[in-house]
Amino acid sequence: EKSEELVQASKAKSEFLAYMSHEIRPPINAILGFADLLDAGRIDPRKKHYVEVIKSSGTSLLQLINDILDLSKIEAGRMEIQVTPVNLDNLFKELYNIFSIGAHAKALDLVMGISDTMPSFLMLDKARMRQVLFNLIGNAVKFTVQGSVRVASDAKATSTPHRWDLTI
Repeated sequence: EKSEELVQASKAKSEFLAYMSHEIRPPINAILGFADLLDAGRIDPRKKHYVEVIKSSGTSLLQLINDILDLSKIEAGRMEIQVTPVNLDNLFKELYNIFSIGAHAKALDLVMGISDTMPSFLMLDKARMRQVLFNLIGNAVKFTVQGSVRVASDAKATSTPHRWDLTI
């Protein structure tokens, strides 16, 4: 009987997550669409930065929805890693745009750096890398009272061709 209750609870949770995903995505996509329209027009650099933050934040919300759905996939043993070429410098810039406003509001310096040895692209699961860095940087900014939050990356070639040791 308890097993049947767990199955029903799991099913209800999955249905709820699917419903919420379906309901939340359209307004976020509308926000991103209008941000793209603004970005395509002629706007001054300050407003362009604001549009970039809107786009990054909207993308973060979509990723959060995907992360919630991923929890269900993990529980069901259906999580798959999606390896694609990722430019870590672009990912760092995106995360900087998201967290710099909050850091500056707390009078914190947010410093993010890529080493010169970093290849242009690494084969990674961008969503998972972004998720981990998003959580780490978000918590660092949230819980740092004064000073700075620094994120640095370094890549060293290994003895195996096309393999790198990545340190963040």
